[in-house]
Amino acid sequence: MPTSFNGSLGQSTNFTSVNDLITKWPTAAQNQGIKLSGVAFDGVETDYLNPQAIANLTLPTNENPKSWLSYGSTPGIGVPSSYNGWFTDPNKNRAEINYDPNTSQSQVLKLKWAEDQNINSATIDLSALSPKTNPGLGDQGNEVGLLQIFNNGTLVPASNFTITRLNSPAVVKPITVGSDGVTFTGDRTDGNFKFKIEANPLSNISFDELRFSAKAYDTPTAAYTATSFKDDSSDYLLRNIEYQGTQDPVSLQFSAPTFSVNEDGTPVAAVTVTRTGSSAGTASATVNLTNGTATAPADYANTAIPVNFAAGDSTPKTIVVPIVDDALVEGNETVNLSLTNPTGATLGTQSTATLNIVDNDAAVPTSTLQFSAPTFRIREDGTAVSAVTVTRTGSSVAAVSATVSLADGTATAPADYANSPIVVNFAAGDSTPKTIDIPIVNDTLFEGNETVNLSLINPTGNATIGTQSTAVTTIVDNDSTLQFSSPTFSVNEDGTPIAAVTVTRTGVTSGTVSATVSLTDGTATAPADYNANAIVVNFAPGDSAPKTVNIPIINDTLLESNETVNLSLGSPTGNASIGTQSSATLDIIDNDSTLQFSAPTFRIRENGTAVAAVTVTRTGSSTGAVSATVNLSNGTAVAPADYDNTAIPVNFAAGDSAPKIVNIPIIDDTLVEGNETINLSLVNPTGNATIGTQGTAVTTIVDNDSTLQFSAPFFSVNENGTPVSAVTVTRTGSAVGAVSATVSLSDGTATAGLDYTNGLIAVNFGNGDLVPKTITIPIFDDTLFEGDETLGLTLVSPIGATIGNQSSTVLSIIDNDTAPAPAPAPIAGTLTASSLVFDDPITNFAAANANNQVSNGGQNAIPLQGSTDIQNGDWMSNFTNSLGRMAMASPGTSSDVGINSTNSIGNFGTTDNWLNLPKEPIMGSSAPNLLLA
Repeated sequence: MPTSFNGSLGQSTNFTSVNDLITKWPTAAQNQGIKLSGVAFDGVETDYLNPQAIANLTLPTNENPKSWLSYGSTPGIGVPSSYNGWFTDPNKNRAEINYDPNTSQSQVLKLKWAEDQNINSATIDLSALSPKTNPGLGDQGNEVGLLQIFNNGTLVPASNFTITRLNSPAVVKPITVGSDGVTFTGDRTDGNFKFKIEANPLSNISFDELRFSAKAYDTPTAAYTATSFKDDSSDYLLRNIEYQGTQDPVSLQFSAPTFSVNEDGTPVAAVTVTRTGSSAGTASATVNLTNGTATAPADYANTAIPVNFAAGDSTPKTIVVPIVDDALVEGNETVNLSLTNPTGATLGTQSTATLNIVDNDAAVPTSTLQFSAPTFRIREDGTAVSAVTVTRTGSSVAAVSATVSLADGTATAPADYANSPIVVNFAAGDSTPKTIDIPIVNDTLFEGNETVNLSLINPTGNATIGTQSTAVTTIVDNDSTLQFSSPTFSVNEDGTPIAAVTVTRTGVTSGTVSATVSLTDGTATAPADYNANAIVVNFAPGDSAPKTVNIPIINDTLLESNETVNLSLGSPTGNASIGTQSSATLDIIDNDSTLQFSAPTFRIRENGTAVAAVTVTRTGSSTGAVSATVNLSNGTAVAPADYDNTAIPVNFAAGDSAPKIVNIPIIDDTLVEGNETINLSLVNPTGNATIGTQGTAVTTIVDNDSTLQFSAPFFSVNENGTPVSAVTVTRTGSAVGAVSATVSLSDGTATAGLDYTNGLIAVNFGNGDLVPKTITIPIFDDTLFEGDETLGLTLVSPIGATIGNQSSTVLSIIDNDTAPAPAPAPIAGTLTASSLVFDDPITNFAAANANNQVSNGGQNAIPLQGSTDIQNGDWMSNFTNSLGRMAMASPGTSSDVGINSTNSIGNFGTTDNWLNLPKEPIMGSSAPNLLLA
């Protein structure tokens, strides 16, 4: 079960001495099992844990050659040997991680954890990563670094990690994640740059190696860019790193189940104890020896032997078992080995082994058995390239044998081969080399060539094992790996690839192989958006050319944004296996457009000038030409009187998404009809277009017509020309534009030339003018009493306007001349209390006294003789019981009305006319007026 661990290298502050730097970096790395190295521009990699490399470590110096060999500096760890531009500058620190802008190369600082350690987060503290300074005074651009993350030698996409900045300044240069790793740019004047990388919790991703390098300046100065040879560029140091991860448990075990040693102590296959898992910390165990066929102390010393591994040490340990070299011919003998008492570790499965003591005492001539070569090669299908062979030299008198023991190299049993021991026999007299068939597992995994370790042990008869007692056989992989070339691809909806779906074949190309691409819904849906039938990808023998896979896309007309299809590669055939990129995503790039009105309402003046022009918009893809038709139908406007209702096409060319203005043909009449509406609908889309939600709209025709007319049917003017109610012409409707009309005059009771001047009178309204116009009629102010007279007015000849309903009117001329007084006439007889008019009694008179005064006459008695007055405000209607009451016009009051010897009647005001009409009644009856007989 993996256990969590953490550690750190370096420190958060600058180093004060070389010993401080050595303790915190190479020594700490060695103790933690971390390989620390730097790769120079020439590709030479320096192991920082090598004693010579440690001896070359200095703080900043220009001493030759240490200035080129040191990988250390006060602010942290770098790489030895700067690029040529710095050799001429004694003030430069040559131990930084440098970028050479003249060759576009960078040095690389590498940190590699042990094989059993899996790191999932690291906090990284960089120094001397500076931003651009003033021209000529320092760095002529922002310094840029690159961090690459590896696991088992394979670059891990940085997108699997969360990158967090820990010491951001006020103005931050962003950390970017690309296919090549994590790029960071200097943005602090102190050169410090601290950030954390952390594996996403659900990604199950870890790493065991970090590589730091530099890139070219970001935004260099113009002067720097113009320089042909550049003597400076990005450079920085690693001050401190803190990390967390998990590690496999430490395990100690024998490297093989059997070992052998000659009786004189010379190892044939030396007893070896290996350490697997973490190399952090110390580990130890004890090898105990007990009798097999050999007996202690006659054949060997059975004292327990300790096995120790220092911190960071995973080198296998050879165990020397003390053998007694006697002179007895006793044949080969065995000692039992067991590994016990582990500390800092556990015991592996191979905790026991057998040691064969090969007798060197011979009574008869001996044979020597050994491998014919140190290396052999076998194809994964078992066909030998160079077969494993054991030879016999020396005596062939007797039958002899030996055993071939197989142990893991990079191949692993039983997955890659069967590791059962194989006995090799030579009959008496037989010295023909023997071919050994190694049982190889012919899998379909692409894993590269792998190795099996062979050892020849346990000779029998008079045989001994020769110097070539071990060999390595290489299993030559015959497998192919099929996988997608990328995690994402894209295709236009019409099927044109943007980044075509591609399957690659790596590894061995012999034989036919294939795999199947399966398609499932992402945001796209089958069969509406694509054909989901599986697609077989085939590679012929010797064919490693990438295969393009055509996905059948449905080219609909729906505006649906870009959509995705999930791709998976499976069902491999032949010697193929599916690689890590077994899945991918295909993006379908939508090519559809939506056409619609830009608004629900528009406005157009009747003369065709747009107030808010009718506009059609195109959204979505602009690929390909599209069109639609605008249909027009009556709202309150009516075709063809108000507009032309012919359908109007709207066209968008390929790549064109500019809104289109649609010109509606409006009939510019002169009718004042108010604003009117036309209904618009967008129909018949073509190409990859659909009609959007605003498929209808209403356009308003703004009326531009005016109406001219008289403001009233009657007007009046005093004979002296002073208006009583002035003749007025009004303008209604639109105020746009100048308009006019003419007033024509005609006789009523007034006569042209005598009472007024007859001529045409122009009435004008300016642009925007709605103020009513007063018309002055030339009146003759004569001295004739002729009563009120009339003339007719007619509004004619409109220009830019129409004449309204009140096209004519009557003007009354109010006579201002005094009528001559009529001759008085005597009143016949005597007015009595019985009656005033024939057959028209005045009732409710109480009595008439001697001087003919009427009493009890209601308000203000009416004297008819002497001071005969109808007093102030006495409505004659107050007479009760008179027929229909006395009719006098309102207000019907008068004073000083006397009917006397001179028969004068004064001050009747507007009611006096009835006195001059002898046939008009005084009261409601039809009797004639007899007051003036």
